Amino acid sequence: MLALALGCQKTKKSEAEAPMERTEEPVRTVETGTMIIVTSPSGAKASVNGSLLSERTPTIFSGEIGKSYDVVVDLSGYTKWEKTLKIDTREVKVIAALERISAIPDFIDQSNQGPGSSLLPEAPTRVDISSGIDKVRVRVKSCGDKHGDSGTVRVKMQIGGNGKVQSAQASGGGSALRSCVESAVKRAKFKKTQEGTTVTYPFVFR
Repeated sequence: MLALALGCQKTKKSEAEAPMERTEEPVRTVETGTMIIVTSPSGAKASVNGSLLSERTPTIFSGEIGKSYDVVVDLSGYTKWEKTLKIDTREVKVIAALERISAIPDFIDQSNQGPGSSLLPEAPTRVDISSGIDKVRVRVKSCGDKHGDSGTVRVKMQIGGNGKVQSAQASGGGSALRSCVESAVKRAKFKKTQEGTTVTYPFVFR
């Protein structure tokens, strides 16, 4: 009986000392992809999820495939570009077209803004010039009707920072037509700028 009891105790001890089997969790494989950030113009600062990238655009960022990232691009003189983008392949190319800050906000009273104001654009754009010419185009056309000339008259205009035409010199066509066109062009008004500009504009008479 004693031997049997000892045998039972030995069996229980062996069972207690037996190592437990551990179930290993499967290792999660993370696939990484590359996000190429390109801007127009280049040289902008780029940050991903609030972290500034070391290189300016064009630049590269590595992340997890299938994950979305908050991308912010910032360049002085341009509107900040922000977008949430997903890396869904091994290589994703992002092209950000930055918009230049040039327009004066509507809430600013421009009546007292003169040449040299830091709030004004440096010079009129091509669109600004076309818009100013459109206001006197009918008057210019009447010069051709009045003098019966045809051909191209090119007018060299000096536009001041106050938006007014300071001088106009026409070439081509007859002298009477040139004089009439110069007078008409001098009535044009453009947007105020810091420095103004000098431009040559062609008028075609048929």
